[in-house]
Amino acid sequence: MYYTLLTDNTAESVTENIQQEVATQTSFAVDFFHENLPKAINFGVGVVFALIFFLIGRILINWVRKLVRASIERSAADKGVEQFVDSCLKTGLYAILILSIIVRFGVDTSTVAALLASGGVAIGLALQGSLSNFAGGVLILLLKPFSVGDYIIEHSDNLEGTVKEIQIFYTKLSTVDNKTIVIPNGNLSNNSLTNVTAMDLRRLDFYVRIGYDEDLKKPSRSSGP
Repeated sequence: MYYTLLTDNTAESVTENIQQEVATQTSFAVDFFHENLPKAINFGVGVVFALIFFLIGRILINWVRKLVRASIERSAADKGVEQFVDSCLKTGLYAILILSIIVRFGVDTSTVAALLASGGVAIGLALQGSLSNFAGGVLILLLKPFSVGDYIIEHSDNLEGTVKEIQIFYTKLSTVDNKTIVIPNGNLSNNSLTNVTAMDLRRLDFYVRIGYDEDLKKPSRSSGP
């Protein structure tokens, strides 16, 4: 009888401990929910406004790009200049948009500037090839060794085709069998190339084999009946 009573008391004690633990955890969860609910709501509202701001900014960026492209077309500039300026404008405007959204979330501008300064050095070292391609694109637009629509032959890798686009980092060629070749601008600016269509007139050489025993003064025989 003594052992049965001890077992019953132990079971009641365990049940009470479980109930107290559940009540404690429930109270903690409720307090945590009440304390962090405003923060969660503010964060959610901030995300919604950031998405709306991004969509509006994207529309404005597309509008500015169309305006700039139309202005360049009216100035009768080269097609490659239009494509290159559009690529640079798109990259810069999206960078400003993303930076504005980050600041909207309460990040200090001085912290962002410090991160950009420190990260810019690392990114610059890591992207030396890309910066070389960017500089190559600028040189191509300034020196104009070729333009959009020209047929060029790149000598280092023996790549050739018609220039379709001159972008911020790469130039796209279209081959005669309708393939697209993407060449870094750095390669095109640092290596020799041939612009086949740069001149209006070109010389074509035809080689004809003639036997040593043939008489060059003899008129050719007609192919008639």
